[in-house]
Amino acid sequence: MISILLLLLGSLHPAYPYAHTVDKMELNHYYDDDGQLVFSQMIYYDWSRQDNRFHVIAWRLCKSREMIPLRIQGTTNYRAIWRDGDIIRHTYTTIYVETWTQHDPEIKERTVLPKEYRKGFIKRRERKD
Repeated sequence: MISILLLLLGSLHPAYPYAHTVDKMELNHYYDDDGQLVFSQMIYYDWSRQDNRFHVIAWRLCKSREMIPLRIQGTTNYRAIWRDGDIIRHTYTTIYVETWTQHDPEIKERTVLPKEYRKGFIKRRERKD
């Protein structure tokens, strides 16, 4: 009975772990003109040596506390482990900032590096059973 239950649970959409190291993570809180919170988002950056600045590689609406990086004890590094659909993402960085703005830095960044040229996160790989 327990074996059948374990087989059934294992066949349900398993989570696939993916690890990402980015140069900077930003928790951005976007407010409207009345000072009301519109949304919070995580923005992920890599450093561009060519442009001598950070470029957005990906962003996600902040839907859970797990997305917010925590300092890895005994280090200066940060890690967040969060679910992105059926993927479990482990994101690591050495730079973590939290900002409160009345503009969306991710959209502003599209004028520098359009979305279609961003590196993005690794996509879900197909299982070969």
